Amino acid sequence: MICSKAHAPSWNILNHPNKQLDVIPVLNRKLLRWYQRQGRDLPWRSTSDPYHILVSEIMLQQTQVERVKTKFPHWLQRYPTMHSLARSTPGAVLRAWQGMGYNRRALQLHACAVQLVERFQGDIPRDYSTLRSLPGIGPYTSNAILCFAFNIRVVVIDVNVTRVLSRIFHRQHTESDRLGAQQVAELGRACLPRRAYRNWTHALMDLGALVCTARSPRCRECPVRNECASCSILKPLPKTVASEPRTVPRRIHRGRIVELLRLRHRASFSDLGKHLKRDFTRADHEWLADILESLFRDNMIAVTNGRRVLSLPDSLSEIVTLDFTLPD
Repeated sequence: MICSKAHAPSWNILNHPNKQLDVIPVLNRKLLRWYQRQGRDLPWRSTSDPYHILVSEIMLQQTQVERVKTKFPHWLQRYPTMHSLARSTPGAVLRAWQGMGYNRRALQLHACAVQLVERFQGDIPRDYSTLRSLPGIGPYTSNAILCFAFNIRVVVIDVNVTRVLSRIFHRQHTESDRLGAQQVAELGRACLPRRAYRNWTHALMDLGALVCTARSPRCRECPVRNECASCSILKPLPKTVASEPRTVPRRIHRGRIVELLRLRHRASFSDLGKHLKRDFTRADHEWLADILESLFRDNMIAVTNGRRVLSLPDSLSEIVTLDFTLPD
């Protein structure tokens, strides 16, 4: 058992909607009080600057919060405004992104800045459909920008919010019992307070990150344990057993190539091959060429000096048709 309570609440908000008015106000008050005392102090939460919010949300995609906390102020020092980012080059942006992983996000952020300057003079639009038309901006990021930058009352649901709402309102014995995305969205809309919705969203995110964690929820510390339908019945996830080493994923090789070009600026085909494989031979040429072609399609590398030397694209003019000759 995760929680020491004798029994979990028998009600389920999905089956008993008349309970909403009784439970939600109490739940929200407890969440907001907890957030005031225990919420994380994150730099992007102390601003409503739309550009800062955009940068933070792109950075937070698939990256741990602590790493983003370190990179965020350095990025804003390098690119303090939307216009300064738009004026930069893909190669410079990739270098500034060092340490964040998933390098495609950096190029999408740059492309987004270019479009915003061209279409909206650097301003970020306040409507969902226009935000969704921008590079790298999906449904979650669109709603996050609307809520955190413009204080618009919309539901912002990430993995932590999904976990917390599902556990509170649905009797979960295991993680496989989690509610579906549409049900969680309906719950979010039902619970969203009329005023403090920005802090309420942050409270759910922090509760999921700090207390109601995926693997080992700490129910004794939870401020809404008395309202939670899963408190005494949710079983912790079993410990994962280390699997046999697998083939290195393609994205890892792509990341290593970009990292080498950040450090050396220029590298030959053979240099890259030996960087990825100590025993790199001609038999690996087609494999490496295929990886390089994928990077080129994503505008992450450029080919110069007679199409034999590769680099990060420091100007759009360097992004030409990839047709280098494989070395003998």
